[in-house]
Amino acid sequence: SESLRRWCTYEWFYSAVDYPWFMNNEFVNYLNFAKLSHLSRLTRSEWSTIRSSLGKPRRFSNHFLAVEKEKLEDYRQNVRKYYAELSDGLRDSLPTDLARPFSVGQHVIVRHPSTRELADGKVVIMERDCYKVQFDSPDLGVDIIKV
Repeated sequence: SESLRRWCTYEWFYSAVDYPWFMNNEFVNYLNFAKLSHLSRLTRSEWSTIRSSLGKPRRFSNHFLAVEKEKLEDYRQNVRKYYAELSDGLRDSLPTDLARPFSVGQHVIVRHPSTRELADGKVVIMERDCYKVQFDSPDLGVDIIKV
């Protein structure tokens, strides 16, 4: 079904560039910052103190989603900048958690920009922040994919 296909796409298919972003857990980072990560159990008062220091949660409000999308887009811009510096020779190597940039001729699975379906293809041309991909299916043709 279309809804199942769409759910699977959103659940399991996301860019390798985004992987470190989605694996980052702000709550765990806070516990590490507060030097509480070694604790496996907390009393009710300790837990209340931690929750109150984090502020009131606004999960899935429009404001929360807008802020999260903005943070993700900022992260992606920083990664694009890092890749550009790497290709210009200003940087020597990538951090261990960051995916290697694509290369010409590499086979990829991408979401087609107009049909929004996953499709196999091959990188034809690399540009600053996007790639041209030749899709394996002849009816999809060549399209520009933004990283």
